[in-house]
Amino acid sequence: MWNPCFFYDRRNTAELAGWERKFHIWTSYARGTAERPGLGLCLEAGQGSCKGVAFRLLSGHEERDWHALWRREMTTGIYQAVWCEAEVEGNGAVPVLTFVVDRDHRQYAGPMETDLMARIIAGAAGKYGTCRDYLANTIREMRALGVTDPELASLLNAVDHREALSGGPSDG
Repeated sequence: MWNPCFFYDRRNTAELAGWERKFHIWTSYARGTAERPGLGLCLEAGQGSCKGVAFRLLSGHEERDWHALWRREMTTGIYQAVWCEAEVEGNGAVPVLTFVVDRDHRQYAGPMETDLMARIIAGAAGKYGTCRDYLANTIREMRALGVTDPELASLLNAVDHREALSGGPSDG
C-alpha cells in the first residue's frame, strides 16, 4: 500500500471480502535474514475482509510495471496471483489482481501468539529495514485510509513494549 514498485494513475480504497491481512510468512531477505528471519504480511482466506488499496497501472508502463510487481511478489513462490472481486471506492465491484499466501509453502509461518510474533518482529531486520518499521508503516498507511486493524495495533504495542523494556530493538 505504502511502497508500490510501479507507476499508477488511480489509487482507491478497496475491500476484499473473504480475505484477511496476517503476519503469517517468514522473510529472510526483505525484513529479516537467514540467521534471524522476520515476519511479513500476507493475504489469506478467512472469515473477515481486508481493506487496503487498489491501484490502476499507468497506461504505457504496464509491461515494465507488471515485471517489477511480479519480481517483487513472486520471487520465492510464497504467493499465488489470484483475480478477485473487490469493492473499490467510487467504482463498486471491480476485478483486481492480488497475491495470496500459499499455505503449503515453506515460508508459511501460520498463526502464532502475539507475544511470539512481537519477539520475532522486534529482533528482525533485512535489506528493506526492520520488521517493526514495516508494521508501523502499514498501520500508518491504513490510518490514512481510515482503516483500523486492532490485531496489528496490538502487535505494534507488544513490539514497542518489548523494545522499551530492553532499551532498544530486541535480541530475541
